[in-house]
Amino acid sequence: MVGRKLVVLWAGNPWDGLPATDHHLARALAAFVDVIWVDPPLSVLNTRRVVPGLDQVADGLQVLRVSTVPGASRSGLRQVAEASQRAALAAVSKGRRPWASIAASPRVSLPSRGAGVRVLHVTDDWVAGAPMMGLDAGWIEQVLRRNVRTAEVVSAVSVDLAQLLQRMNPRHLVQIIPNAATVPDEVPTVQRERVAVLVGQLNERLDVDLLDAIVDAGVPLRILGPRTEREPEQKARLDALLARPEVDWRGPVAHAEVVGLLASSAVGITPYAVNDFNRASFPLKTLEYLALGLPAVSTRLDSLDWLGTDLVDVADSPSDFAELVRRRAEEPRDEALEARRRAFADEHSWRARAEQLVAVIEQRSPGVPV
Repeated sequence: MVGRKLVVLWAGNPWDGLPATDHHLARALAAFVDVIWVDPPLSVLNTRRVVPGLDQVADGLQVLRVSTVPGASRSGLRQVAEASQRAALAAVSKGRRPWASIAASPRVSLPSRGAGVRVLHVTDDWVAGAPMMGLDAGWIEQVLRRNVRTAEVVSAVSVDLAQLLQRMNPRHLVQIIPNAATVPDEVPTVQRERVAVLVGQLNERLDVDLLDAIVDAGVPLRILGPRTEREPEQKARLDALLARPEVDWRGPVAHAEVVGLLASSAVGITPYAVNDFNRASFPLKTLEYLALGLPAVSTRLDSLDWLGTDLVDVADSPSDFAELVRRRAEEPRDEALEARRRAFADEHSWRARAEQLVAVIEQRSPGVPV
């Protein structure tokens, strides 16, 4: 890895988990700099499943997995976990100084020194989403406020998040670096089926009324992703939905299979509930649908206003949502329109987002030796 600048990315998700914003950003950054991805701390009780250490996972991208005490998210043990991570990072860096350190996790405190340009990249309203993640909202807010003060660059995926962070520290000009799309070199040539597809985690972010309305309108559902809900009411709603014969729930699906399953669907959906967490979000799935040429239907989100496109249908009620999905699912394929969707997604590629972030860091960098 010697010869390029080094970026340390403190991730909010394990590398081997469901690909999220931090995964895509890390892969895109590796085209410009060397990246060490630091996994969330792993309990020593789980090291049979994942072996701690440093692994090369792609050109310019390594993953550092660190074992620590069980219950590392609990008060009193958090500092022990962070110390374990920092010691392991120092050992594998072998004296190489980071050009930048990016915190993309609600649980990581940015280092006070020796980290290069300190960057806070906020991917969601972590405080509002803390109960859904099983985290203490008070602690998450404390970490966030500390990082906003410590960081030399603060960025967020949406306008709402940027405004929230700006209020925490008016001295910062918060950069908006939204989520993006992974645009395939070639879309699989497959027969489209008359199904609506949903990709991602099944949890409290989803409005199950919208999903039920789609099935009631006669459009089958294909759902790709794990269940991560915590609230009993949402669990019961999802149990009932997934038991319906018109719903094909595949659970977690490997990325290589996801592309084919999306490409063979008729319409992609983003059926989010209206709440503070979702209002501040920038869903990955919507752009991913467009990247494969699919029509997309979403609930009303500020991120769609930022995109400023007529390529995503927006609905405000279950009946309207279901009707839009039904209409799109029954339309004949339009190659010109599909090409337009893919071209739009290409304008919002992860490479473009990585270039933007690198440029922002360079403005704050005094010139760190590689």
